[in-house]
Amino acid sequence: MKSLVTAIICGLMLTGCSMQGNLAKLPDGEFKRFEYHRAGNATSTHITAINAIKVGDMTEIEKVTISVDYGPFANFLILLEDYKR
Repeated sequence: MKSLVTAIICGLMLTGCSMQGNLAKLPDGEFKRFEYHRAGNATSTHITAINAIKVGDMTEIEKVTISVDYGPFANFLILLEDYKR
């Protein structure tokens, strides 16, 4: 049970770190579709963002999907809809 709790906590920490770093990869301008893919020996990341528009100083993005693979032990799929930054 202790190992499961430790694994969940580590997973949540990795998700938080990867989400902020990956959201920084999104362009600050307007676009219809943006895709980013990075593959390494043990990890990979795929980001898809759809329909970004600038409203004043803010960028509004209809849908962002982030898929992060840390090997056989941790994989995350994050979906954001109506994201603003």
